Amino acid sequence: MIEVPLSVGPTFLPARLQAAMPAPQPTDMTKPPKSYRGTLLIVGIFLMATCFGLGSLIYRYVETRDALRLWGTEAAQSIAKPDKIEALRLAPATADADLHVGDQSLKIVQTRDVTKAHGFTNARNALVLDRSFELAPDASCMPTWTYALRFTRNKQATVVLLSLDCPRALLHGTDRSAGIRPIVKGLKTLLEENLPLEKK
Repeated sequence: MIEVPLSVGPTFLPARLQAAMPAPQPTDMTKPPKSYRGTLLIVGIFLMATCFGLGSLIYRYVETRDALRLWGTEAAQSIAKPDKIEALRLAPATADADLHVGDQSLKIVQTRDVTKAHGFTNARNALVLDRSFELAPDASCMPTWTYALRFTRNKQATVVLLSLDCPRALLHGTDRSAGIRPIVKGLKTLLEENLPLEKK
């Protein structure tokens, strides 16, 4: 009885056909398929973006937590992302006062829209950063409220009164105040440039 080999591998093919067939390539089991490598790349990019975003949020929180506590959430949002910013020059008022701070009555004598004015984006950003404030300001001087910044967001106004000689900021309608010595020089320059004294 003649046994017929069941295998149809190249060993049992004619020599001419064997020579025409490509040699089998060894499989590198250490390299994932191309489609798998592409998926890994996408996942890696997503994880990196998530880590950067989370890091940015943590940094922002650390840099602004005291300022957020000072102003309160709603006022801080108005300062950070206002629809409109107005610079106000103030003067003592004997009648028809526009603002009241304790027993002081103040009148708005000059107003200017500074929403797009140079420097005020930096100013509003500074007002929500912890490093801009002295939470225990110098008690040896009394603030004179000569300027204010009015931030309007969603038709709600937040007014921050500013004293430059005795560097202080106060959220109008509250007792929330802090020293602004680290940023007072820059604020003074901006306010005096945009609200020059009117010549009589």
